[in-house]
Amino acid sequence: MTDPNPLIKPPSVTRLGTAPAPKPVHAPPPDVEPYADERAQIKEVGVILQNKFRNKVFTEKRMIEFVKAAQEMYADIGWLVGVDWYQAVIPSTGETTTIPNVLVMGRVNPLESIDHDRVQHEIVTGKMDGQVGYIRADGSKHEDPRKKNIY
Repeated sequence: MTDPNPLIKPPSVTRLGTAPAPKPVHAPPPDVEPYADERAQIKEVGVILQNKFRNKVFTEKRMIEFVKAAQEMYADIGWLVGVDWYQAVIPSTGETTTIPNVLVMGRVNPLESIDHDRVQHEIVTGKMDGQVGYIRADGSKHEDPRKKNIY
């Protein structure tokens, strides 16, 4: 049986070190799945982190610095992260470079359950996918919720 959601990396990217290749990443458990507004925060921190370490060579010291910075910055917005390191060959020069891959591992304060009202609000207002409206049971999309006649 093949994996329905394999993690595909370009052939120029290899795992750093002698550890076996990572297993494919699947959808995280409910506690780890960020809400739409949290996704925006996670993305924003990623951009800040990327800008901070842009055009820097990742020596062992800088790799430790990157991991600490990532853990602190994501913890500030409520997330626990880990960092995987990969080596990639730059096609134009043939040089090898090290690439960090930040993985969201969980929340600093775990949730007891999913807030379904919050998820519904994010879907209806378009925060989730940019499309405002309701999705009915048949899969059709509408701007207004279905009105129920209770009489």
